[in-house]
Amino acid sequence: MEHRNRSGSVKRGRSKKRPKKPPLYKKWWFWLIAVLALLLVVLTIVLIKQSNKPKYANADAVVQTFKKDDLAVHGSRKMVAKDFGYAPKATSSAEIFWVDKNHLGSKNHIRVFKLSTRKDFNDLRNYYQRLGKSSALLTSYTAGNTKELILLQGSSEIKHSTFQKYERAINSDIHSSASDSNYQEKQSSSSSIKASSSSRAASSSSSSSSVANTPASNDTSHADNQATQKPTASFSGDQLTTDIGIFKITASKVLNGIDEDKVLAVEFDFTNTTNEEQEPEFDHYATAFQTTDTQNKELNSGSVDVENNPEETREDVMYDKVLPGKTIQGVEIWQLENTNPVTIKMSDTDSHDIGTKVINVQ
Repeated sequence: MEHRNRSGSVKRGRSKKRPKKPPLYKKWWFWLIAVLALLLVVLTIVLIKQSNKPKYANADAVVQTFKKDDLAVHGSRKMVAKDFGYAPKATSSAEIFWVDKNHLGSKNHIRVFKLSTRKDFNDLRNYYQRLGKSSALLTSYTAGNTKELILLQGSSEIKHSTFQKYERAINSDIHSSASDSNYQEKQSSSSSIKASSSSRAASSSSSSSSVANTPASNDTSHADNQATQKPTASFSGDQLTTDIGIFKITASKVLNGIDEDKVLAVEFDFTNTTNEEQEPEFDHYATAFQTTDTQNKELNSGSVDVENNPEETREDVMYDKVLPGKTIQGVEIWQLENTNPVTIKMSDTDSHDIGTKVINVQ
């Protein structure tokens, strides 16, 4: 707009300023989006916590699962001191029940243990393993779920097929990986009749052993032609690549085990490639087999002789989670049946076969 003053000159007027736009945080829709985003974050955190929450809070929860599955459970109660005997009592809870209601108090019982740590789990499992070797009268079955830290121990007077029903019940929720910790064992003083999937037995004490470094050979890797779903892990050479990290096999050794047995120790480096802490559980992906006179037998986890253990440092780190981006040196130990080559079958968590590795143990 123009204005003329008294001298006749033109004076230009100032144009009006445009009003400033209000900041985003004053908009109603901004707060709506912010609230929805916050709710989404909270819901995600809750779902993650729920997914990581153990299915079995205690031994009684396991017993209740058996009842819901219509398995025989009679006279169930909390275990007392005499029920433990000489077994380690490092359990958070323990229950005992009988399979035959007409023989309560007899030996047709099953003990249910809920452990607090992986070390306690392995110590208790190893106790029953050694007990079975000490006398034929002390043979028993064991079955475990290392994810939930649940261990079952049942009298050998129970039919093996019956005991397996309870074993399947505690592992029915595990992502179809049979190697995710279920195993069952029947042991005797002269021999062990064991049906098991790999589960780590680690000894925290020292042991003495005669070490024989053995070369690894005959590595093969192949695709799973039968599965329609793409495998979630791969194995090539000595490297196992999984969704939690990379296992690199570095050496294999034949060592002295418990009671003059021989064990195979497979050493590896594990690198956590995720953004979360991970457990270096090689046995979730690797199952070892060895040919006997009658069968291709799956090997049970083993323990090195307890006097001077050259693998003690590697075994100790297996109990702790690995930080993101970090690498540790671990070990997996299997009890040998003979001197035949050991075939390690690799699979992903969906049981897709992804490769094999053959190790000479002579």
